[in-house]
Amino acid sequence: MSKTVDRGLGCIPLFIDKCSSSIPESKHVGANMPTTADDAKAIYEAELKETLERDFLGQHVAIVSQTRRHFIRQTFLEAALAAREAEPDHVPFVIRIGHDAAFHIEAV
Repeated sequence: MSKTVDRGLGCIPLFIDKCSSSIPESKHVGANMPTTADDAKAIYEAELKETLERDFLGQHVAIVSQTRRHFIRQTFLEAALAAREAEPDHVPFVIRIGHDAAFHIEAV
């Protein structure tokens, strides 16, 4: 099952799946997502990690691997929306700066 968020910028996929919106089929997350994620992680490791982990630890960075642009925001959603607004033809990959995962779920 896919969760999506629509904030007037089109459908933002939060999990790998297709979403229903006005975005053409070619712009949906799908077969190219592993490449997008791998490319974004490589850009993070090679070009951004040192600076971002020093200056923005705990915030989120959305990386658009096709254009090599990145967008730093406090939350996952803010970063994803900033990237989608600036790069509507590309799907960003969001990383929580200095963490192994974008989200952490604690037991209560």
